[in-house]
Amino acid sequence: SMRFLHYSSGFSSFRKVRIWNTRSGKRSTELRGHTSFVCSVAWAPNGRLIASGSCDDIRLWGGRCAGKEEEEEGEGCSALSSEMACKKGTGVVWSLDWADDGATLACGSSNQTVQLLDAAAGDKARGGGQQQQPLDVIKELCGHRGVVRSVAWTRRECTTRRRLASAGDDSLVIVWQ
Repeated sequence: SMRFLHYSSGFSSFRKVRIWNTRSGKRSTELRGHTSFVCSVAWAPNGRLIASGSCDDIRLWGGRCAGKEEEEEGEGCSALSSEMACKKGTGVVWSLDWADDGATLACGSSNQTVQLLDAAAGDKARGGGQQQQPLDVIKELCGHRGVVRSVAWTRRECTTRRRLASAGDDSLVIVWQ
């Protein structure tokens, strides 16, 4: 995928997500809007959306984020929504990972749960010109006794069964069926 050749997302304690051109080593754009530090980012499988998680929310960013045309034009990303929250009380979002379908976003956070979020609804809201659509929680997975630091979906090329793994401060790795 071209997005890996041209861009990467950077961790930022300054409430921004930075997109870098990996060929030139120069910053392409900054996504601003979080009110606390950003500690997780994830590209959607289609390369057109970025999810970012912080202490206060999850945001989806899209538009002109990936691809050769944008790099040459020097254009940045546009926000899909300014308030795409996991839900109140989720805590710090330490890890995000998109399922291969691009519709489900897994979120690991300091509230000791893994949440599966309907990211497709946020993308559809953008297409309709709507703003500030919250991400719906499809399912909340409970089983950790500490902060969930990492979530990862199986990839289509590795297996025919979709699974999610999570790891946390409780020293547990849980594979969710």
